[in-house]
Amino acid sequence: MENTAPETKQLSTWQWVVLNSLPIILALIQRATIPPILERWGLPSRYIDFIPLGILFELGFMLYLGKKLTGKLTFKKTVLYREPIPWWWYIAGFVIFLAWGFGAMALLTPVGDYLRETIFTGMTPSTAPIDASLYSQAVLVVMAIGALIAKPLAAVVEELYFRGTLMPRMERLGIWAPVLSVVFWACTHVGQPGDIPGLALAFLPMAFFTMRKKNVYMITLIHGVSNVFMAIAIVVQVFSGAS
Repeated sequence: MENTAPETKQLSTWQWVVLNSLPIILALIQRATIPPILERWGLPSRYIDFIPLGILFELGFMLYLGKKLTGKLTFKKTVLYREPIPWWWYIAGFVIFLAWGFGAMALLTPVGDYLRETIFTGMTPSTAPIDASLYSQAVLVVMAIGALIAKPLAAVVEELYFRGTLMPRMERLGIWAPVLSVVFWACTHVGQPGDIPGLALAFLPMAFFTMRKKNVYMITLIHGVSNVFMAIAIVVQVFSGAS
């Protein structure tokens, strides 16, 4: 019998397309409008992470859906896929999926380089090195602290939205649900367009695991840790350049 509980109601085609696409559109708007303003204020473009339009939308939608389902501002019935898995899965999965993710990114590096040199030529990636000598120590400290907070937080919100909220309501699409989920999510990284194919391939097995096990915690953990590594890399790069 089909599960008709309100919280598990499947999204129509136009609904899942719009809800998966809006974070991409907001990321494009953010990328096109905010960096020039930051430059005029004498701030590095990495400060764009402090104004995450897509993340704010994702949080807002999840709270709105929670309010609609429960009458309260909550994620209780918004975020699904909360089934427990054995503790050893977290250890084994962490090692396997993290290794796969880094391997996939490395494998598709030539594809990313080709995209940057052809389609996205002239676009400065958001991950481009920062000339720390251009900014004061205070500006750099704020950026470092902000990266350590914003990067992991963004990972958690993205997983709760794309894999915990939307993907369970796209299950009628079968194996296409995780495929489309990671493709749409990867495309939100418009500031690093050359990495989009690698990101999609890196997270695809984790998305299948999430739907299979009905567990969003594993992919959230791995995504969060990966973003912590990215934040640490920013901190090291900034302060090594400032020394």
